[in-house]
Amino acid sequence: MTKPASDPLLEITDLTVRYSQGLRRPPLTAVDRVSMSVAAGETVSVVGESGSGKTTLASTVLGLHRAAAGSVRLHGAEILNTSARQRKALGASLQAVFQDPFSSLDPSRTIGMSVAEPLRAARNGLSAAEIRDRTGQILSRVGIQPAGMSKYPAEFSGGQRQRIAIARALILEPEIVICDEAVSALDVSIQAQVLNLLEELQQDAGTSYLFISHNMAVVRHISDRVVVLYRGRVMEQGLAADVCERPAHPYTRALLASVPVPDVNAQQARRIARSEASTLSKFATRGDVGCQFAPRCPFAQERCVAETPALTDIGGGRRVACVRTRDIPAAEEASFAIRLQAATPSPSLPAPAARQTNDIATG
Repeated sequence: MTKPASDPLLEITDLTVRYSQGLRRPPLTAVDRVSMSVAAGETVSVVGESGSGKTTLASTVLGLHRAAAGSVRLHGAEILNTSARQRKALGASLQAVFQDPFSSLDPSRTIGMSVAEPLRAARNGLSAAEIRDRTGQILSRVGIQPAGMSKYPAEFSGGQRQRIAIARALILEPEIVICDEAVSALDVSIQAQVLNLLEELQQDAGTSYLFISHNMAVVRHISDRVVVLYRGRVMEQGLAADVCERPAHPYTRALLASVPVPDVNAQQARRIARSEASTLSKFATRGDVGCQFAPRCPFAQERCVAETPALTDIGGGRRVACVRTRDIPAAEEASFAIRLQAATPSPSLPAPAARQTNDIATG
């Protein structure tokens, strides 16, 4: 693992994104005043269930959505809502790997053409032979034989296509890559191969990742830091080991309780834990006021819907948005956590020293 630098490479401040719902309905706030940062050589994961705003956040950083408010800075320079020409110039520093390897590659073009496209678009003065050599080198780096450059995407498996997509994202040697559910469409063994590949490339080149996922086991393995989103708001953020092993927010606990395990009895214990970590309460939010998780929180009280919790520093670089952080029992004391400790750990969730490429089987 590359040691992160102290100064942020990518800095997001109070980012807000809204979608129109028609003339007679108020806009939907998909991302609500989100602030976070990614340092050089660091992997920061944004995790949450479907609808939490993860992909909207990533798309806005990439310039695919316009923001209603806030700031996104790369090396201190504002990149939010920039022109097409300015956005194109960012390609050498900022790239993306999307979820579906089947639709992210043009089926009518060879993989050599697709992978080389960023080089041609950059107009960096390379000859056709030099572009072909660079394309072959980056494909070899991700485990695809250069002889396959003349083949089409349909001739490759899903895992191979995702490797090709990674090669395309890395060919300009970007400083940061946004991985939007980059392994969720792959089976477990192929997921492990792609995750190991991303870590190896990070160790070699010092690339930073903004990793979008709903899978807590994957997040625990690959991340330096974790940001937990729920309905567009940050619920908790901190070091991956702290967030995944000692969750402070009830929503983070519910996410961790949803991680499946192969043992039937252990899975039953987790199912009970999940029901206790996320259950319907009698408290309903009033518009944008209050904690969005209160209707599902087993620890909710009237004050949880009467005031919007601020993201508060609780020490150790951790921040939690909960007005009852110091009142509710710690994760290791809560009844659902006790049941989780009795369950067999999932082999897909590596041990605390998981930031090594050989910790996940390559299948």
